[in-house]
Amino acid sequence: ARRLRSFKKRGANLRCTGGLREDGRYDICCSIREKNEEMVSISLVLDNEQQYEKMKANFYDKPEIVYRGILALLSGEVNYLLQ
Repeated sequence: ARRLRSFKKRGANLRCTGGLREDGRYDICCSIREKNEEMVSISLVLDNEQQYEKMKANFYDKPEIVYRGILALLSGEVNYLLQ
């Protein structure tokens, strides 16, 4: 539960970078750092700019939900997504 408190309120460093690739697709890399420790880092290749902008905005708006979703998917506990 402690981990799910607002990353922003705890002073975590949120970073989301990327951009257009030579092949016309987009790279995105999002990370959360807290107390000099990387909590999560994920990189994806996206089909278009709309996906890039939407994911970037969602990451900054709801980093706790993104983090929780990644943990749920990797652990196989995806009931979180259905609630």
